[in-house]
Amino acid sequence: ASSSGTSLFRVSPNGTVTAGNTLSVQPTTGLSFRINCDNYASFTACYLAAASIAGTNETGSGLAVEMILGDGAPYSTGGTTLTAVSGVSMIGIPPRLESQAGCSGLGLCMVPNGGTIIDCGGNPCFTGGNDLGGLTGLDWENITFRNWSGGTTAVQFGADSVQGVSFSTFRNLYFIGNATVGSSDKAFVLYNGQEDTLEHIYSFNVNTGLLFIGQG
Repeated sequence: ASSSGTSLFRVSPNGTVTAGNTLSVQPTTGLSFRINCDNYASFTACYLAAASIAGTNETGSGLAVEMILGDGAPYSTGGTTLTAVSGVSMIGIPPRLESQAGCSGLGLCMVPNGGTIIDCGGNPCFTGGNDLGGLTGLDWENITFRNWSGGTTAVQFGADSVQGVSFSTFRNLYFIGNATVGSSDKAFVLYNGQEDTLEHIYSFNVNTGLLFIGQG
């Protein structure tokens, strides 16, 4: 289903679509939400709108939101590190890689050439976690993350003695670090997660691609 000219639509369990172009549309029980980020002034504005709809409560009344990310010019966080919120998913266009002269294989160069790209603005892109069981219900697919530096991590869930993310899916994600040695330290770090699915996670020009830390 699509919503031409609007930034938000609601889909009821029976398939009825109700369109609206402002966030004044209040969530109610039995409705799911899908947001097209191309209808927002920035990627950050789109994510904050999705997070506002999903809510941060853990009392059984939370909602789930799916962000639709397109192709073309990279989305930018503007250097703002966003706090991931339970129930906010991001679905992009599968990335492709550019053929480079002198490379014996695409994986030795990893130059994005289309697909959904999120530019981290020189800082970490996402962080998140809590002491209430961690984040849940994330589905991130078909996204390239690039341009985080300063010895930082692109995406980190949880921290020392803090729950990360659980019951979530991460699929077909690319992390393209800075070519300067040691500049882009880690791609994806997960502390204290459980029941997660990770498939086809690629990283390039980083010190550490994937790091899993479990604490009892």
